[in-house]
Amino acid sequence: MHTLTASSEAVRVCRELGGVLYAPDRFASAVGAEGFGSFVEHVARVWGAYRGHVFFAACGAVVRAIAPLVRDKATDPAVVVADPAGRFVVSVLSGHLGGANELARVVAAVTGGQAVITTATDAVGAPAAEVLAARCGLGVENRAALARVNAVLAEGGTVPVFDPDNRWVIEESGLARFFEWVSDPGVIEAGRPHIVVDVREMGNVAGRLVLRPRVLAVGVGCRRGTSGEEIAAAVRGVLAERGFAAACVGVLASVEVKRDEAGIAWAARECGVGVRYFSARALDAVDVPSPSRTVKLRVGTASVCEAAAMLAAGTNRLVVNKRVVGPVTVAVAMAG
Repeated sequence: MHTLTASSEAVRVCRELGGVLYAPDRFASAVGAEGFGSFVEHVARVWGAYRGHVFFAACGAVVRAIAPLVRDKATDPAVVVADPAGRFVVSVLSGHLGGANELARVVAAVTGGQAVITTATDAVGAPAAEVLAARCGLGVENRAALARVNAVLAEGGTVPVFDPDNRWVIEESGLARFFEWVSDPGVIEAGRPHIVVDVREMGNVAGRLVLRPRVLAVGVGCRRGTSGEEIAAAVRGVLAERGFAAACVGVLASVEVKRDEAGIAWAARECGVGVRYFSARALDAVDVPSPSRTVKLRVGTASVCEAAAMLAAGTNRLVVNKRVVGPVTVAVAMAG
Protein backbone atom coordinates (compact mmCIF):
# COMPACT_ATOMS: atom_id res chain seq x y z
CA MET A 1 0.00 0.00 0.00
CA HIS A 2 1.29 3.46 -0.88
CA THR A 3 -0.22 6.84 -0.07
CA LEU A 4 0.86 10.33 -1.04
CA THR A 5 -1.46 11.99 1.47
CA ALA A 6 -2.31 11.29 5.10
CA SER A 7 -5.27 9.18 3.96
CA SER A 8 -7.13 7.51 6.81
CA GLU A 9 -8.65 5.12 4.24
CA ALA A 10 -5.18 3.97 3.18
CA VAL A 11 -4.34 3.23 6.81
CA ARG A 12 -7.60 1.37 7.35
CA VAL A 13 -7.35 -0.70 4.18
CA CYS A 14 -3.76 -1.60 4.94
CA ARG A 15 -4.70 -2.71 8.45
CA GLU A 16 -7.69 -4.79 7.31
CA LEU A 17 -5.89 -6.45 4.42
CA GLY A 18 -2.64 -7.00 6.27
CA GLY A 19 -0.45 -5.02 3.90
CA VAL A 20 2.67 -2.89 4.30
CA LEU A 21 2.04 0.84 4.17
CA TYR A 22 4.45 3.38 2.64
CA ALA A 23 4.12 7.16 2.89
CA PRO A 24 6.28 10.27 2.42
CA ASP A 25 8.86 10.80 5.16
CA ARG A 26 7.18 14.02 6.34
CA PHE A 27 4.17 12.20 7.84
CA ALA A 28 5.01 8.47 7.62
CA SER A 29 5.49 8.01 11.37
CA ALA A 30 2.19 9.76 12.08
CA VAL A 31 0.24 7.15 10.09
CA GLY A 32 2.38 4.16 11.08
CA ALA A 33 3.96 3.80 7.65
CA GLU A 34 7.44 3.20 6.33
CA GLY A 35 8.78 6.41 4.88
CA PHE A 36 10.23 7.34 1.51
CA GLY A 37 11.74 10.43 -0.06
CA SER A 38 11.35 10.38 -3.83
CA PHE A 39 8.12 8.65 -4.86
CA VAL A 40 9.52 7.50 -8.22
CA GLU A 41 12.67 6.07 -6.64
CA HIS A 42 10.62 4.39 -3.92
CA VAL A 43 8.31 2.67 -6.42
CA ALA A 44 11.28 1.41 -8.44
CA ARG A 45 12.90 0.04 -5.28
CA VAL A 46 9.89 -1.99 -4.07
CA TRP A 47 8.31 -2.80 -7.47
CA GLY A 48 9.47 -6.41 -7.62
CA ALA A 49 9.09 -7.11 -3.91
CA TYR A 50 5.30 -7.50 -3.96
CA ARG A 51 2.75 -9.27 -6.14
CA GLY A 52 0.36 -6.35 -5.81
CA HIS A 53 0.51 -2.59 -5.20
CA VAL A 54 -2.35 -0.35 -4.10
CA PHE A 55 -1.76 3.39 -4.48
CA PHE A 56 -3.89 6.03 -2.80
CA ALA A 57 -2.80 8.71 -5.23
CA ALA A 58 -3.59 10.36 -8.55
CA CYS A 59 -3.55 7.96 -11.51
CA GLY A 60 -1.24 10.23 -13.48
CA ALA A 61 1.42 10.24 -10.78
CA VAL A 62 1.27 6.47 -10.48
CA VAL A 63 1.41 5.87 -14.23
CA ARG A 64 4.48 8.06 -14.57
CA ALA A 65 6.18 6.22 -11.71
CA ILE A 66 5.49 2.70 -12.97
CA ALA A 67 5.93 3.34 -16.72
CA PRO A 68 9.68 2.51 -16.84
CA LEU A 69 9.08 -0.65 -14.77
CA VAL A 70 6.34 -2.32 -16.80
CA ARG A 71 7.62 -5.34 -18.70
CA ASP A 72 5.13 -8.14 -19.37
CA LYS A 73 1.57 -8.97 -18.34
CA ALA A 74 2.67 -12.42 -17.18
CA THR A 75 5.19 -11.05 -14.68
CA ASP A 76 4.16 -7.48 -13.82
CA PRO A 77 2.55 -7.12 -10.37
CA ALA A 78 -1.03 -6.01 -9.95
CA VAL A 79 -1.48 -2.24 -9.72
CA VAL A 80 -4.58 -0.62 -8.25
CA VAL A 81 -5.08 3.13 -7.79
CA ALA A 82 -7.63 4.73 -5.46
CA ASP A 83 -8.46 8.32 -4.59
CA PRO A 84 -7.60 9.28 -0.96
CA ALA A 85 -11.18 8.64 0.20
CA GLY A 86 -11.41 5.29 -1.58
CA ARG A 87 -14.50 6.30 -3.55
CA PHE A 88 -13.10 4.95 -6.81
CA VAL A 89 -10.69 2.02 -6.91
CA VAL A 90 -9.20 1.51 -10.36
CA SER A 91 -7.54 -1.65 -11.70
CA VAL A 92 -4.64 -0.21 -13.72
CA LEU A 93 -2.20 -3.02 -14.54
CA SER A 94 -2.26 -6.85 -14.70
CA GLY A 95 -6.00 -7.04 -14.26
CA HIS A 96 -6.32 -10.71 -15.09
CA LEU A 97 -3.01 -12.57 -14.76
CA GLY A 98 -1.76 -10.36 -11.94
CA GLY A 99 -5.08 -10.23 -10.11
CA ALA A 100 -5.55 -6.45 -10.11
CA ASN A 101 -9.24 -6.71 -10.97
CA GLU A 102 -9.94 -8.88 -7.94
CA LEU A 103 -7.67 -6.74 -5.77
CA ALA A 104 -9.61 -3.63 -6.80
CA ARG A 105 -12.85 -5.33 -5.79
CA VAL A 106 -11.43 -6.33 -2.42
CA VAL A 107 -10.16 -2.81 -1.69
CA ALA A 108 -13.47 -1.27 -2.79
CA ALA A 109 -15.34 -3.64 -0.47
CA VAL A 110 -13.29 -2.27 2.43
CA THR A 111 -13.66 1.40 1.50
CA GLY A 112 -17.28 1.14 0.41
CA GLY A 113 -16.28 2.62 -2.94
CA GLN A 114 -16.68 1.60 -6.56
CA ALA A 115 -14.26 -0.80 -8.20
CA VAL A 116 -13.45 0.40 -11.72
CA ILE A 117 -12.68 -2.48 -14.07
CA THR A 118 -12.01 -1.72 -17.72
CA THR A 119 -10.84 -5.06 -19.14
CA ALA A 120 -13.13 -6.03 -22.00
CA THR A 121 -14.39 -9.35 -20.66
CA ASP A 122 -15.17 -7.98 -17.19
CA ALA A 123 -16.95 -4.97 -18.66
CA VAL A 124 -19.57 -7.24 -20.25
CA GLY A 125 -19.68 -9.88 -17.52
CA ALA A 126 -17.80 -12.48 -19.56
CA PRO A 127 -15.02 -14.69 -18.18
CA ALA A 128 -11.34 -14.17 -19.01
CA ALA A 129 -9.62 -17.32 -20.18
CA GLU A 130 -6.45 -16.74 -18.17
CA VAL A 131 -8.40 -16.21 -14.95
CA LEU A 132 -10.32 -19.45 -15.40
CA ALA A 133 -7.09 -21.23 -16.32
CA ALA A 134 -5.44 -20.07 -13.11
CA ARG A 135 -8.41 -21.28 -11.07
CA CYS A 136 -8.08 -24.69 -12.71
CA GLY A 137 -4.34 -24.82 -12.07
CA LEU A 138 -3.52 -24.62 -15.76
CA GLY A 139 -0.54 -22.84 -17.27
CA VAL A 140 -0.88 -20.74 -20.42
CA GLU A 141 1.56 -22.00 -23.03
CA ASN A 142 0.95 -19.52 -25.87
CA ARG A 143 -0.29 -16.22 -24.50
CA ALA A 144 -0.45 -14.76 -28.01
CA ALA A 145 -3.74 -16.64 -28.46
CA LEU A 146 -5.28 -15.16 -25.31
CA ALA A 147 -6.38 -11.96 -27.04
CA ARG A 148 -8.24 -13.85 -29.77
CA VAL A 149 -10.02 -16.15 -27.33
CA ASN A 150 -10.92 -13.32 -24.95
CA ALA A 151 -12.18 -11.21 -27.85
CA VAL A 152 -14.74 -13.90 -28.65
CA LEU A 153 -15.77 -14.11 -24.99
CA ALA A 154 -16.07 -10.30 -24.71
CA GLU A 155 -18.44 -10.30 -27.67
CA GLY A 156 -20.65 -12.89 -25.98
CA GLY A 157 -19.56 -15.69 -28.32
CA THR A 158 -18.71 -19.29 -27.50
CA VAL A 159 -15.26 -20.86 -27.53
CA PRO A 160 -14.73 -24.56 -28.37
CA VAL A 161 -12.76 -26.51 -25.74
CA PHE A 162 -10.92 -29.78 -26.23
CA ASP A 163 -10.36 -31.19 -22.73
CA PRO A 164 -9.96 -34.99 -22.79
CA ASP A 165 -9.17 -35.29 -19.07
CA ASN A 166 -11.90 -32.92 -17.83
CA ARG A 167 -9.56 -30.33 -16.32
CA TRP A 168 -11.41 -27.23 -17.60
CA VAL A 169 -13.88 -27.02 -14.71
CA ILE A 170 -16.33 -24.10 -14.76
CA GLU A 171 -18.00 -23.83 -11.37
CA GLU A 172 -19.97 -20.64 -11.96
CA SER A 173 -23.33 -21.61 -13.44
CA GLY A 174 -23.53 -18.58 -15.71
CA LEU A 175 -20.11 -19.03 -17.35
CA ALA A 176 -20.46 -22.48 -18.91
CA ARG A 177 -22.56 -20.98 -21.71
CA PHE A 178 -19.44 -19.31 -23.11
CA PHE A 179 -17.85 -22.67 -23.95
CA GLU A 180 -18.67 -25.72 -26.03
CA TRP A 181 -16.78 -28.95 -25.42
CA VAL A 182 -15.61 -30.97 -28.42
CA SER A 183 -14.27 -34.52 -28.60
CA ASP A 184 -11.70 -33.76 -31.29
CA PRO A 185 -9.93 -30.49 -32.08
CA GLY A 186 -10.00 -31.53 -35.72
CA VAL A 187 -13.70 -30.70 -35.92
CA ILE A 188 -13.09 -27.03 -35.13
CA GLU A 189 -13.20 -24.87 -38.22
CA ALA A 190 -9.87 -23.44 -39.33
CA GLY A 191 -8.95 -20.14 -37.70
CA ARG A 192 -11.69 -20.23 -35.07
CA PRO A 193 -10.26 -19.34 -31.63
CA HIS A 194 -10.40 -22.33 -29.31
CA ILE A 195 -8.87 -23.87 -26.19
CA VAL A 196 -6.95 -27.11 -25.84
CA VAL A 197 -6.27 -28.53 -22.37
CA ASP A 198 -3.92 -31.47 -22.71
CA VAL A 199 -0.60 -32.97 -21.60
CA ARG A 200 0.35 -33.87 -25.15
CA GLU A 201 2.12 -31.70 -27.67
CA MET A 202 -0.32 -30.11 -30.10
CA GLY A 203 0.17 -28.59 -33.49
CA ASN A 204 0.72 -24.85 -33.76
CA VAL A 205 -2.68 -23.76 -35.07
CA ALA A 206 -3.85 -20.14 -35.42
CA GLY A 207 -6.19 -19.16 -32.61
CA ARG A 208 -5.39 -22.21 -30.46
CA LEU A 209 -4.89 -21.37 -26.78
CA VAL A 210 -2.99 -24.27 -25.21
CA LEU A 211 -3.38 -24.75 -21.46
CA ARG A 212 -1.10 -27.11 -19.58
CA PRO A 213 -1.87 -28.99 -16.34
CA ARG A 214 1.26 -29.72 -14.28
CA VAL A 215 0.26 -33.31 -13.60
CA LEU A 216 3.26 -35.33 -14.76
CA ALA A 217 5.53 -36.78 -12.09
CA VAL A 218 8.92 -37.79 -13.50
CA GLY A 219 10.83 -40.42 -11.58
CA VAL A 220 14.60 -40.16 -12.00
CA GLY A 221 17.52 -42.41 -11.18
CA CYS A 222 21.12 -41.80 -12.13
CA ARG A 223 24.70 -42.88 -11.63
CA ARG A 224 26.60 -40.99 -8.98
CA GLY A 225 27.83 -37.63 -10.26
CA THR A 226 25.67 -37.45 -13.38
CA SER A 227 25.38 -33.82 -14.50
CA GLY A 228 22.18 -31.84 -14.39
CA GLU A 229 22.44 -31.22 -18.11
CA GLU A 230 22.42 -34.97 -18.79
CA ILE A 231 19.47 -35.57 -16.48
CA ALA A 232 17.43 -32.69 -17.90
CA ALA A 233 18.18 -33.79 -21.46
CA ALA A 234 17.11 -37.36 -20.64
CA VAL A 235 13.83 -36.13 -19.12
CA ARG A 236 13.08 -33.88 -22.09
CA GLY A 237 13.99 -36.62 -24.56
CA VAL A 238 11.74 -39.24 -22.96
CA LEU A 239 8.83 -36.80 -22.80
CA ALA A 240 9.34 -35.81 -26.45
CA GLU A 241 9.47 -39.44 -27.56
CA ARG A 242 6.05 -40.06 -26.02
CA GLY A 243 4.60 -36.73 -27.14
CA PHE A 244 4.23 -35.23 -23.66
CA ALA A 245 4.73 -31.50 -23.13
CA ALA A 246 7.58 -30.59 -20.77
CA ALA A 247 5.40 -27.78 -19.42
CA CYS A 248 3.18 -30.43 -17.81
CA VAL A 249 5.90 -31.73 -15.49
CA GLY A 250 4.91 -30.90 -11.92
CA VAL A 251 7.66 -32.64 -9.96
CA LEU A 252 10.79 -34.77 -10.23
CA ALA A 253 11.10 -37.68 -7.81
CA SER A 254 13.87 -40.02 -6.69
CA VAL A 255 15.19 -42.09 -3.80
CA GLU A 256 16.33 -40.49 -0.56
CA VAL A 257 19.98 -41.51 -1.02
CA LYS A 258 20.05 -39.27 -4.12
CA ARG A 259 19.17 -36.15 -2.13
CA ASP A 260 22.77 -34.95 -2.36
CA GLU A 261 22.95 -35.41 -6.15
CA ALA A 262 23.51 -31.89 -7.46
CA GLY A 263 22.51 -33.00 -10.96
CA ILE A 264 18.97 -33.90 -9.93
CA ALA A 265 18.49 -30.59 -8.13
CA TRP A 266 19.87 -28.73 -11.17
CA ALA A 267 17.55 -30.57 -13.55
CA ALA A 268 14.56 -29.77 -11.36
CA ARG A 269 15.42 -26.06 -11.40
CA GLU A 270 15.82 -26.26 -15.17
CA CYS A 271 12.30 -27.74 -15.39
CA GLY A 272 10.96 -25.14 -12.95
CA VAL A 273 9.77 -27.75 -10.43
CA GLY A 274 10.72 -29.21 -7.09
CA VAL A 275 12.04 -32.66 -6.17
CA ARG A 276 10.44 -35.25 -3.89
CA TYR A 277 12.63 -37.90 -2.32
CA PHE A 278 11.25 -41.18 -0.99
CA SER A 279 12.83 -43.72 1.32
CA ALA A 280 14.04 -46.98 -0.20
CA ARG A 281 11.53 -48.79 1.98
CA ALA A 282 8.60 -46.78 0.63
CA LEU A 283 9.76 -47.27 -2.96
CA ASP A 284 10.31 -51.00 -2.50
CA ALA A 285 6.69 -51.42 -1.43
CA VAL A 286 5.44 -50.21 -4.83
CA ASP A 287 4.48 -52.79 -7.44
CA VAL A 288 6.34 -51.72 -10.60
CA PRO A 289 6.57 -53.09 -14.16
CA SER A 290 10.39 -53.23 -14.25
CA PRO A 291 11.91 -54.27 -10.91
CA SER A 292 15.68 -54.74 -10.77
CA ARG A 293 17.61 -57.05 -8.45
CA THR A 294 20.76 -55.04 -9.12
CA VAL A 295 19.12 -51.80 -8.02
CA LYS A 296 17.72 -53.61 -4.97
CA LEU A 297 21.23 -54.64 -3.92
CA ARG A 298 22.65 -51.15 -4.47
CA VAL A 299 20.06 -48.86 -2.91
CA GLY A 300 17.64 -51.14 -1.06
CA THR A 301 14.70 -50.92 -3.46
CA ALA A 302 13.92 -52.85 -6.63
CA SER A 303 12.85 -49.65 -8.37
CA VAL A 304 13.80 -46.00 -8.19
CA CYS A 305 12.36 -44.09 -11.15
CA GLU A 306 9.15 -46.09 -11.67
CA ALA A 307 8.24 -46.31 -7.98
CA ALA A 308 9.16 -42.66 -7.34
CA ALA A 309 7.04 -41.46 -10.26
CA MET A 310 4.00 -43.40 -9.05
CA LEU A 311 4.34 -42.28 -5.43
CA ALA A 312 4.80 -38.64 -6.45
CA ALA A 313 1.74 -38.78 -8.72
CA GLY A 314 -0.38 -40.72 -6.23
CA THR A 315 -1.21 -43.42 -8.76
CA ASN A 316 -0.50 -47.10 -9.33
CA ARG A 317 0.18 -46.85 -13.05
CA LEU A 318 2.72 -45.29 -15.35
CA VAL A 319 2.27 -43.46 -18.63
CA VAL A 320 5.94 -44.11 -19.48
CA ASN A 321 7.70 -47.20 -18.13
CA LYS A 322 11.39 -47.07 -17.23
CA ARG A 323 13.60 -45.76 -19.98
CA VAL A 324 17.37 -45.95 -19.75
CA VAL A 325 19.15 -42.96 -21.29
CA GLY A 326 22.88 -43.33 -20.75
CA PRO A 327 23.51 -42.90 -17.01
CA VAL A 328 19.91 -41.83 -16.34
CA THR A 329 16.68 -43.77 -15.84
CA VAL A 330 13.35 -42.02 -16.37
CA ALA A 331 9.73 -43.02 -15.80
CA VAL A 332 6.58 -40.90 -15.89
CA ALA A 333 3.26 -41.09 -14.05
CA MET A 334 0.25 -38.82 -14.27
CA ALA A 335 -1.74 -37.47 -11.33
CA GLY A 336 -5.48 -37.86 -11.61
